[in-house]
Amino acid sequence: MTGVAREPTAEEYARLQRMHAEVAEQLVAADSVLIALGRSSAEPDGVLDTVAESARRLCRCEGVQIYLLHGNDFELAASVGLSPEFRSYVAAHPPRRDREAMAGRVALDRRVQQISDVLSDPGYGRRDMQELGGYRTLIGAPLILDDEVVGAISLWRTKVEPFDDRATAMLEAFAAQAAAVVRNVHLVRALEARQVELARKVEQLQALNEVGETVSSTLVLDEVLFKIILNAVRFAECDGGSIMEYVEADRCFLARTTYPSSPELLSGLRTIKIELDQTLVGRAATQGRPIAISDIGQVERDVHLQLLYDDGWRSVLAVPVLRDSDGVATLKKFNVDQLPSFIILDKQGNVSGSAFGGIDPKFDITIPISKAVDRLL
Repeated sequence: MTGVAREPTAEEYARLQRMHAEVAEQLVAADSVLIALGRSSAEPDGVLDTVAESARRLCRCEGVQIYLLHGNDFELAASVGLSPEFRSYVAAHPPRRDREAMAGRVALDRRVQQISDVLSDPGYGRRDMQELGGYRTLIGAPLILDDEVVGAISLWRTKVEPFDDRATAMLEAFAAQAAAVVRNVHLVRALEARQVELARKVEQLQALNEVGETVSSTLVLDEVLFKIILNAVRFAECDGGSIMEYVEADRCFLARTTYPSSPELLSGLRTIKIELDQTLVGRAATQGRPIAISDIGQVERDVHLQLLYDDGWRSVLAVPVLRDSDGVATLKKFNVDQLPSFIILDKQGNVSGSAFGGIDPKFDITIPISKAVDRLL
């Protein structure tokens, strides 16, 4: 006997329609995130805003917060339904990775959690946030990337109305989407950093080629040294520099070339005696390593440092240069009698301990200037 399919009741038909609408809405939300990610892959804020808005709409809530974890503090990266006062307050008093706030709980337990009524939860410690937001029911999920918690997403309702299994499942999906946004941003920014590094290396190679062409095309040593210090200053991102020649008989250094320099400073550098035993330059030579001073005004100044200070310079780096057996300038331990010259890089204006943090020793110090060193010696 063949069975006859019965017509669904009006109630069943309405339920099927609601399910169909919800699935379609979920697909639209997922598509919106993908579109936003494709348009702004390196800037997470706009994409995370799309995730937050989709979560608010599909999970039927009034507020959504997406946090990124920095150390033990959560930074509010995207939100929907929050007042400007609430956002400003959270920025000044962020949730921490502890059990007082929902973001901290889900980060510690690495799973979805819900508080049906925060006013009835004795362990909920962020009543300050609750008073500003006016929420009662909270649910949250961690953002997990490569098995590491990188943030959290939290939803609230202003009435005591727990989220059902359907909303919980969608929240997990939104947490995965937000984590994917963070992953994509990390990848894009790493790629951009690599591209910047490669561009810098190309520029450095071009500069080295210029030095090589200068060495090959001129018998004037100072032209070669000027090209070297010009590129050293450029790639160290400082304001000026000089190359000094070590005169072994006098145990002192003489300025050979500078870039740029005021006439007064240049005249002073060529007249003072920068002794090996009594100056910063000499100390770097005897210790066999670069020495930096972030603020000349805060240290006892030798004759060289005083000259720089009087001319307005505030930060200095002394880098020893020597010639090895192959005639290549290198930076390593050496005897003073091996020392042909110094590169001095200076910085004006505001200074800090990281004033010369951009220097790449492999470029600025290990420069193949064998012909120039041969002539200098």
